[in-house]
Amino acid sequence: PGSSAAASAAAKPGADAAGGSSSSSGRQQELSGDALSIERRVRSRLSGVRKVTISALGPLTEEYSASDLQEGANLRSEAAGLLRELCACAETYVITQVQDDVGQAAVTGALEAAGLVGTQPGQLKPHRLLFCSTLDGKVSVVRQIEPDLHIDGTAKTIEDLKRFMPQLLHVVQPGSAAAAQGSPNVASCSSLQAFFS
Repeated sequence: PGSSAAASAAAKPGADAAGGSSSSSGRQQELSGDALSIERRVRSRLSGVRKVTISALGPLTEEYSASDLQEGANLRSEAAGLLRELCACAETYVITQVQDDVGQAAVTGALEAAGLVGTQPGQLKPHRLLFCSTLDGKVSVVRQIEPDLHIDGTAKTIEDLKRFMPQLLHVVQPGSAAAAQGSPNVASCSSLQAFFS
């Protein structure tokens, strides 16, 4: 929503990007500018990418393993804006390995609470929120979808997919080593925000 207002304002010199009064417009313009900046960075990095799969664990949540979801799922601070942009510019699927219904409910609830699941532009379509119980299951689902880019927080998944995917991004857990170092189709970073900055 903010990025369309900013884009519309950019087309009209002197217009207020947020459409509000000048007293509150400074902060609103700053937020719209941030949204526009995120949009530009994501679209630039995803040039030519039509389909994306992303594992929730690590890239989108503070949790990196299915067992961590028993206490709940906590979205990373930058995850909502970046996932909205991914959904807006590419066919995006979120795949999460869970141990049980508790983990599935935790991830679904966190994404829904952030307004990320729905049928509006910039939202993840409900049928593209997928769950599996094993890492091998996740690898199988990703291979079936055949994305142009897969983003994951698990080194084993990156290793298992490097022969099959055109582009992989490993969001490395703090204190861990990057996967598939030296593979030309694998990039690594500390967060999605770092990758898209």
